[in-house]
Amino acid sequence: MKTYFATLILLLTLLFQLDTQAQDPAPKKDLKFFAGITLGPSFPMGKFANKNFADTTAGLAKAGPSLNVTAGYMFTPSIGVMVLFGGQENKMDPNSITSYLKQRYGDSVGTYAATKSWKTGRILAGGVFKFPLSKGEKLFFQGKILAGLLKTTYPDYNYAYGQVIPGIGNPGNYNVRVFAASTPLDWAFCYQANAGLGWQLNRHISLVGDLSYFHAEAHHKYDHYLVFNPGGTPTDHGPWQKKYEVASLNLSVGAEFHF
Repeated sequence: MKTYFATLILLLTLLFQLDTQAQDPAPKKDLKFFAGITLGPSFPMGKFANKNFADTTAGLAKAGPSLNVTAGYMFTPSIGVMVLFGGQENKMDPNSITSYLKQRYGDSVGTYAATKSWKTGRILAGGVFKFPLSKGEKLFFQGKILAGLLKTTYPDYNYAYGQVIPGIGNPGNYNVRVFAASTPLDWAFCYQANAGLGWQLNRHISLVGDLSYFHAEAHHKYDHYLVFNPGGTPTDHGPWQKKYEVASLNLSVGAEFHF
């Protein structure tokens, strides 16, 4: 998270420098283009946040950091188009795994779990709508409707369980160990809606903050498998497919530069 804040501070410093250099007595013209950066926490929703390890398509995802970079063009002061490049990281909850093992094998069983993070990227495009909320048009409302593609990978994890022998270090004495490799998921259609407020600091710089929600359903397809029956015809199993819901409510703040 410190990296995200450092990036935002660096960008704000650059924007103020550019704005100072851009001051001139020439007549002002409409600034059509904009670019921005926002960051903040992401809160998994739906099955992405489901902590039921028995459900093989539950995301077990926890809250994590998100970062968005945007660029766009305003046809009028109120209506424009934009593209968004977004990324976020949500760690899988290891307690979901150990809780499941305790429920299945009893409290007397020792458990251990280690998980990695969902790393999700989005490329979206759509419309942006701005409406002033104050007389001087310093305060404004901003809405966005976007659609595009999402890419992510189901994270790898491992766990172990077994009867704990007093005096022997853990997790060395667990008698059952499971390692699950990460699973790349297919590109998926993603939609997103944003609503937020902005404050025009000066002609070139705005501070912005919004609440956004995105949703996608990413798939993983399995191969065909032949099962040979003695004295019978082989049975074709597959192709199989799993669907993973990836959805998040994000709260973001940052800055936009108009030029």
